[in-house]
Amino acid sequence: GSQACPGLRRNLISLGVLHDGGMVFRCDRDKKTMRIMEDEVTVMIGGRTASHLYKLQGSTIAGG
Repeated sequence: GSQACPGLRRNLISLGVLHDGGMVFRCDRDKKTMRIMEDEVTVMIGGRTASHLYKLQGSTIAGG
């Protein structure tokens, strides 16, 4: 893989895989926050970075 972003791979989450698992994702109107939800409950929140990626806040899924 690319060495431009060492360690990045383990921090990436496939929204498609989450969607297949029954989760949905919504971007807030402020265009700076993304919520990943399951059964209308927010399980993960991502903040948008300057490079247009969403960095998850925290490291685990609530209620797992």
